[in-house]
Amino acid sequence: MSGSSKITQLGILGTRRGIAFAESAAQLPNVEVAAFCGRNPERNKIISEMFPDVRVLSSYEDMLNERSIDAIVVANYADQHVSAACQALEAGKHVLSEVPACITIADGIQLARTVERTGKVYMFGENFCYMAWVQEMRRLYEAGDLGELIYAEGEYMHFARDVWHQLVDLDIPLHWRFWMYPTFYVTHSIGPILRITGLRPVAVQAATGMFGMNREGATPLEDPAMELVRMENGALVKSLHGFAYPREPWQPWYLVAGTSGCIESNRWPDPEDVTVFLDGYDQPKSYRTEHPIYREEARKTQHWGSDLFVLYEFAKAIETDGQADIDVYMGLDMTLVGMLGWRSVLQGGGWVEIPNLRDEAARKEWENDRYSCKPGTPDEFLLPNRSWTKTTVLPSSEALAQLRQRQQAEPYHAAMYHDWGGERK
Repeated sequence: MSGSSKITQLGILGTRRGIAFAESAAQLPNVEVAAFCGRNPERNKIISEMFPDVRVLSSYEDMLNERSIDAIVVANYADQHVSAACQALEAGKHVLSEVPACITIADGIQLARTVERTGKVYMFGENFCYMAWVQEMRRLYEAGDLGELIYAEGEYMHFARDVWHQLVDLDIPLHWRFWMYPTFYVTHSIGPILRITGLRPVAVQAATGMFGMNREGATPLEDPAMELVRMENGALVKSLHGFAYPREPWQPWYLVAGTSGCIESNRWPDPEDVTVFLDGYDQPKSYRTEHPIYREEARKTQHWGSDLFVLYEFAKAIETDGQADIDVYMGLDMTLVGMLGWRSVLQGGGWVEIPNLRDEAARKEWENDRYSCKPGTPDEFLLPNRSWTKTTVLPSSEALAQLRQRQQAEPYHAAMYHDWGGERK
């Protein structure tokens, strides 16, 4: 960002994930948090104590009516992102949206059209694109050192059993994590590959694990999920993600292979090292990656410092009247891989086209596509969230009771779940 004295005033919708954006704002010049908005009074009280100089509102409309607020961080529940983002854009606010971009194709088209009509900055907040090693991969790819993409892989395996009670809200009907389908949470594995290469996905086929399928009395564990993605240049990408097996610390892993060389991150336990082989090398080279700027500041923020750079790029786009580094179209591409990957699973694993929602003709073709696994979706559009049933599978009463018991000891409204990435430095 430049040395401009203009300070972008943020309103943050969401008092859980939203905390990470407030932490990042505290490390950046030209960005301030003006207000939080949350629905839970107990949680709002905690936020007021954490951030005493920031207003805490209970009405989103009140936040949008604040003329001093320039931009909204949409960090509410995953199935509510589009409505909140469109409201903010219509109110003249720039928008940084958490993942996913949408839960139906029709909603994604509405979002793209609203961004275009309002002319405001919309950035998709796929933070894994800004981990230091991912940025190094992007630097080499954009410089031409790796040549043109032939093959890539992305993995996001995050064992969440022991923190699940901190991630689900039992006080609202059908929290999104209860009905999400196996390919839903795809953007952490596929997103960095799309941002590194700038290529668009054109088709996907997918499969899921079926652990326990043939075991008497067992409920199949449909995890992990894997997508094979065909890119616009013909390259192939493998995306793997899930929550099933014990593994600590969790971390993502990426490989990018081109016509002139390849680069991959370290698998375990520290991903910040990369190994590179370029055509003409005698041996591969391994080295440590670091963010080129704000290194010390980034270490104070979550997800290996990547959260800081999501906000940095958003503020830079606002300040320069430029295009967001991950714009609405790329955000939709990242999201559609999982959405249409699930249709591939339900159809037996064949290839499914991914529409280009930059193209109004494609939008016309898909604008009434409202298929979703969310309970309450009209019957003609309701999809099962498991491949082995025709209905939505929700947690058992026993599982819910166990979660409630955990939340009695560690109340959800007070949970301060943080993903620092490895050990906090």
